[in-house]
Amino acid sequence: MNQTSSLLNLVKIVTVILGFFVVAMGIVGGVLYILELLPSPGNAALDSAVMSAAFAALGIGLGGALAWQGGRSFLGHGSTHFRLPSVWWLLLLYIPVVVAGHLIISFDFFPALTFPPFHILAATIPPFAILAFAGQAFKQAGLSWRGIVVQLSSGAFLSTMMAFLAEIVIGFILLVMVLVITALTP
Repeated sequence: MNQTSSLLNLVKIVTVILGFFVVAMGIVGGVLYILELLPSPGNAALDSAVMSAAFAALGIGLGGALAWQGGRSFLGHGSTHFRLPSVWWLLLLYIPVVVAGHLIISFDFFPALTFPPFHILAATIPPFAILAFAGQAFKQAGLSWRGIVVQLSSGAFLSTMMAFLAEIVIGFILLVMVLVITALTP
């Protein structure tokens, strides 16, 4: 039992460390976002500014939540029940966010600076609406914020990394196959 407890504590510590690492990478993304705006604040920097801001938001938001939940778990604190606002409130919020983002792009109102937050909100509100719907549907299951954060972060970080590694392995196998076939062709 003692070995299981120490292994569980190790997993909690690793979760906190990974959460802080993801937050640090998110901060790096935020700094890159700001640095990209300095030389060319026009439309040329919009794509990279959106990507850096999204990286920062994902890292700071989800990494911070992962570090917070891991730290609370390590300290022995429980997790609260999972609750989000109503799906309808989230969908109503979605409309002005999309309209504001469209107006920023249409009227060229410093888009590299002002558009990324609206882009991030417009990208995150629909998944949160689905999450709110699922949370309402499974209210009796007693979902906790800790479980939701762990599932979201494993889906965002772990599965992405595994897919990237699988693509590298498959690409290497295909390269070896092409080289073997080429070498054996008369």
